[in-house]
This record gives sequence, structure tokens and C-alpha cells, in this order.
Amino acid sequence: MTRTASVPTFPDPPHAQALADAPAGAALAGGAIVLMYKWDPGAALKLIEKYRITSLSGVPTMSREIIDHLGGRLWAERHPGQGATFSFTLPIASLDEPAIDGGSR
Repeated sequence: MTRTASVPTFPDPPHAQALADAPAGAALAGGAIVLMYKWDPGAALKLIEKYRITSLSGVPTMSREIIDHLGGRLWAERHPGQGATFSFTLPIASLDEPAIDGGSR
């Protein structure tokens, strides 16, 4: 089952919610959409773990903020005329460490 997180594209009211075809299709196929009123990477990580979210929809900086929040690094390498490669690293967590929401892994 696909679960999608989506947040407002504009953080201050009045705001507009952007919802792409893919998340809507996932919901129609029996998936779920989890919405956040105001973006917070820590709260988003708790929702990702709680609802086992497999897709994130929103502005690109949200990915960077989640990776930064987890102590990782995100970078891009340009390939003129071909596009770019985006890469990221995350620290390895021990299975003995508590999960994001304080539960066990």
C-alpha cells in the first residue's frame, strides 16, 4: 500500500495545497494521504514512521530538511547537457536505538 505525505506549498495562511496526480492515484488505489498543516521536519519524520509513508510530495527543500534533521548530507552533481545527479548520505542507526517516535525498531 502506498502512503503519501503532503504539506501546504505556502506555509502562512491563506495557503494552497498542491496535490499531484500520483498521490491522488495512490489514494484512489487504496492508499492513504497524510496531510500536515505546517511543515516541520521532526513532526514529518514521526508521521513517516507512524503511517509507514512511502512517498513525499511538496517543495524540494523538504527533502533536504528531513535529511539534515537526521544528520545526513544532500548534494547535486551537474552533468552539462544531461541534467544532474542528486545523492544523499544518512548516518547508520543501531537497531538498539529507539525509533523516531520513541518506540522500538
